[in-house]
Amino acid sequence: SYNSISDEGMQAIAGGLVNFVGLETLKLTGNGFGFDGCSYLFRTLNDHKFIKVLEMSDNRIADDGAEVLGELMVHHLSLTELYLDSCYIGNYGLQKLGDSLESNKTLEKLSLSKNRFDKDGVAPFMKSVNLNGKLRSLILSYNNLGAEGVRNCGDTLLTNDSLRVLDLSYTNALSNKSGMGMHALGTALRTKNKGLQELYLLGNQLNEEVLPEFAYALHFNRGLRVCDLRANNLDEKWFKPNHTISTKLMEDLPSVTTCMDRNIKTHDDPKLA
Repeated sequence: SYNSISDEGMQAIAGGLVNFVGLETLKLTGNGFGFDGCSYLFRTLNDHKFIKVLEMSDNRIADDGAEVLGELMVHHLSLTELYLDSCYIGNYGLQKLGDSLESNKTLEKLSLSKNRFDKDGVAPFMKSVNLNGKLRSLILSYNNLGAEGVRNCGDTLLTNDSLRVLDLSYTNALSNKSGMGMHALGTALRTKNKGLQELYLLGNQLNEEVLPEFAYALHFNRGLRVCDLRANNLDEKWFKPNHTISTKLMEDLPSVTTCMDRNIKTHDDPKLA
């Protein structure tokens, strides 16, 4: 990582990987190679299926490179973790990665933070995540999903039982002052979703208008153990342990921290779990 490796350099590395039959983790972060570098890597890994963790963040992969990596996900059936943060991936590239998820049943973690896709790309992508049924950790932070994109994520949680970690930090969840995204997340957590364990919503300008309904949903959820709401416009009362708040929805509504502490305690007890 961070060695200014060009596309030509990736060609050399890809050729050498043929002999590294025991290699399980390959980190190529922050080098600057693009589509050609991805193509060289694909040709090698397509025939030598041994890599489990592939880190390619901070490279100029873009949509064409994402399409190549999507093909890799279809054929390279040992890959369990793929990191593509800050790779200039837009809606088309996200669609290709989503298409690949529909046939891939080994990938467990996919990180796509700080790319260029938005609500138009995330809608079909989340449908593919649902069809995948294997992915456990999905990081979409620092992408402008907006309220509509976050709503798509919430709708997916209504039927998805594989995701354990979902990061929607800094995704502009309240765009146009719309709470539809937070409403969808809350509805899923309150009614159908039993699998999600960690939800990250940092830096979304959440306020006192949308949080009571969301906290009300958390009161009924027993699976979530981490709900990170830091860097929002929220009163500290929501983060006090062993604390309740008087709201229109519920007279003694437990704080977010109180709900999480309850769930953690429940899952630490084998009989209750």
